[in-house]
Amino acid sequence: MSISPEELGRRLREARERVGLTQEEVARQLGIPRTAVALFEAGKRKVSGLELARLAFLYGRAPGDFFAPDFTGDGVAVLLRALPVTETAEETREAIRHGVTLAREVLHLEELLEVERVATACPGYKASVLRGRWEAVEQGNLLAHRERQRLELGSAPVPDLGEVLESQGVVVLELGLPDSLSGFTVRLESSRGVAVGVNLGHSAERRRFSLAHEYCHVLVDHDLPGIVSRQEEGDELREVRANAFAAAFLMPEDGIRDYLGRLRKGLPSRPREAVLTPAGEVRLVEGRLPPHSTDVGVWHVCLLSGHFGVSREAVIWRLYNLGLISEAQKDSLREAERDGSARTLARLLAAEGAMGQGEGQDQSLRLARRRVVHLALEALHRELISRRKCLELMELAGVPEEEAKALLGRVTEQRRPQAPSFGHGDKAAGFE
Repeated sequence: MSISPEELGRRLREARERVGLTQEEVARQLGIPRTAVALFEAGKRKVSGLELARLAFLYGRAPGDFFAPDFTGDGVAVLLRALPVTETAEETREAIRHGVTLAREVLHLEELLEVERVATACPGYKASVLRGRWEAVEQGNLLAHRERQRLELGSAPVPDLGEVLESQGVVVLELGLPDSLSGFTVRLESSRGVAVGVNLGHSAERRRFSLAHEYCHVLVDHDLPGIVSRQEEGDELREVRANAFAAAFLMPEDGIRDYLGRLRKGLPSRPREAVLTPAGEVRLVEGRLPPHSTDVGVWHVCLLSGHFGVSREAVIWRLYNLGLISEAQKDSLREAERDGSARTLARLLAAEGAMGQGEGQDQSLRLARRRVVHLALEALHRELISRRKCLELMELAGVPEEEAKALLGRVTEQRRPQAPSFGHGDKAAGFE
């Protein structure tokens, strides 16, 4: 499409204003006088191909966008304007510009090579207007269930979430972002593609949760060209829905219950079942499980965290929301997170650090040591072995004495008769 110099100048000015840059800032970035930028935008000076490419990069656009029949808004402008005003803001903008440019090139190359992506098959779920937090949670849970069914994931953990998104036509970017930003979703109008970014500075578990969070935005928030996920906006209804989706997508209820069921956890202390006879009579059968045998301990949280690839905090809230732990148990498990004992135990159960590394121990026993730690703590919690015996087993597994004693103290504190509570008025959906 051929456009006049005046129209090109107008589009350049509009693109600059959308990302919140002044003429002085643009001139400094390009190394030219401010008057040159003003002349560009007035259509009184010709823009060379190199200058247009640099301006497009600065505005988060593709050069061809400025000659498109419809010069519409672009999601990248939303991202760039949403960044906080800090000393490192320009570094972050530069990282986002590079990431988006990379995403556009990926999509362009795939188009050239006629690579068929599933982007056209990636569903566009239609969500009703959100009227409250509980409705947002329900929509997120339902959406996660439907998407897992569509992808035929069953109740198993998602092995590589990045590959799942890539297979659906989404370009995944890991970028250095301010700590307050967990990620973003941007729709690239010129290439009809979608890119999501997550904060490279966050832990692997948090990045995984953020990726699932952004996937929800991809699936349902089609009306927004760009979305930035920030901690301070966690109560915004779209963010609540995305958080609920991420928790349910990464930790499906059936998967949680199945995993705990294999450990005989998450059951009522007095299970009941109605048995129907051939004659149509009903017999109520009631059992009584040993004390503390159904309690969920810190070690179970660590195992679930590793199994589903999410943070321990996310596991605790998911268990609470599913009614598998009580309010008091939730608080106790979170206290273990704050005092560091959960982190220590997670390292031991992952067979890292103290468990055999750098001590000349046989690494072929790694999984056996991990199992000893888990089972010894469970047996102590249920008062089936003594504290002394548990310490002996910990020593056998290569756990330093001081760490073992600290963990045993935490287990002893948790040993209280607390029945799971079912149903918690307002579920907590935020884990980021």
